[in-house]
Amino acid sequence: MKPWHKLSLLLAALLLCLAAAACFGGEGKNETDLPDEALDEAVTAALHQDAGGYYAGEYFTTAQILLDAQQTDTGYEVYSVDSVAYYSFLNGKFIPVSGTGAIPHKFTFAKGTDGQLTLTDYWQPTDGNLYADSIKEAYPAGLQSKAIHADRYYEKLVQQQETQAQAYLDRIGRQAEIGDYGDFDFPLATDQGMSVAVSNALLGLEELSPYPYYIGTEERVEDGIRWVYEAAWEHDGDGNGTATYTKYCYDDGEIADQISFLVHGETYEKLDA
Repeated sequence: MKPWHKLSLLLAALLLCLAAAACFGGEGKNETDLPDEALDEAVTAALHQDAGGYYAGEYFTTAQILLDAQQTDTGYEVYSVDSVAYYSFLNGKFIPVSGTGAIPHKFTFAKGTDGQLTLTDYWQPTDGNLYADSIKEAYPAGLQSKAIHADRYYEKLVQQQETQAQAYLDRIGRQAEIGDYGDFDFPLATDQGMSVAVSNALLGLEELSPYPYYIGTEERVEDGIRWVYEAAWEHDGDGNGTATYTKYCYDDGEIADQISFLVHGETYEKLDA
C-alpha cells in the first residue's frame, strides 16, 4: 500500500474516533435507533422523578454524561454519570442547597407502541465499601473503570447545572452570582458572640425551621409569592443580645411574621410580638 494511502486511512480512523467521542458528551457510544437528544431527555426525566428525595429548593437541575446506550428487545439500557442539585437564593447568591455529586446510574427504559419511553428500572451503586463491587455487578467490563471513578466528571456536571441555573435566572429576570456554598461567606451568630448552647436551642425550635441557620436570608416561593426569611443577631456584648427572625415579601418588603428572642448569655426568652 502506498504511504499516502496509509495516511488517508489513519486520518479516516481518527475522524471516526473523534465522531464517536462526540456522542454522549465525548464519553461513550449510542448503539440504539434513538438520537442522543432523546436519550438525554429520557435520563433527565428519570432524574426528575427522584427530586422529591432532596431538600426542596427553588430550581431543580440535572446533569448527565452518557457513557453507553444499548438497544434491547423491549427498549433501551442507558449507562450514565449524573448529578442533581436544587438551587435557591441564599444571601442573594444562587447556590445548591441539596443534591448529589457524580453518581453512575443504569437506566432501563421500555419503549411503548407509541414510541414513548417508560422508566422500568433505576440502578445506582451501593455506598461505602461495596461501591466498586456493586458497579462490577451491574456495569459492562468496558465501563466499570469510568463508573468507579465517576468523580472525575464532577466539574463537567457542575458546568451543566450552572448553565441551567443561569438560564433560569434569565427567565425570571434576576441577576445573581452562581456558585457553590463554599464560595461565599455565611456568618454564624456564634461567631459574633452568641453562645453555642443558645444557638443550638434556637435551631431546634420548630417555628424557626424555615429560617436560615446563619445570619442572613433565604428566599422561598410559596403560592407564587417570593418570600424572604431573614435571621439577624444584634450582639450587645458578653453573650447578650437580640435574635430576630423576619419573614417579608421580596417585592414590597411587607412583613408577614417576626419572632424575637432576648438572649442573656446561656439563656434566652421569647419576646412578645
